[in-house]
Amino acid sequence: MRVPDHPVALALLSAFGGGVTASSANRFGSVSPTTADHVRAELCDAVDFVLDGGPCEVGVESTIVDATAEIPSILRPGGVTREDLQAVLGFPLAVPPPEQPCPGAGPASVPLRAACTGRPRRA
Repeated sequence: MRVPDHPVALALLSAFGGGVTASSANRFGSVSPTTADHVRAELCDAVDFVLDGGPCEVGVESTIVDATAEIPSILRPGGVTREDLQAVLGFPLAVPPPEQPCPGAGPASVPLRAACTGRPRRA
């Protein structure tokens, strides 16, 4: 579940009454985009629309939390810190064992990034 920190995205989710479960707006192994132009350049014609809410404030990977256990744990640190999460939750997060793989750290089973052929579409 993705939780954006932008008033337009939050208003859309509120109006929709649901959540967002989606991959990042970049291809596997590429740097996270921080502007709508980065997304358009990266994904070319693979998306129909890019909502431009301005540049990202954080500009780092998302924090990934495993909330399937009784006590959640961070699988990948990102813009939201352990301290931030613990302050909101009111209890300490579990520490995953060192042998637990971090999402995106294993061998890729996806095709290599394809080059854009043509101009990105403007929405």
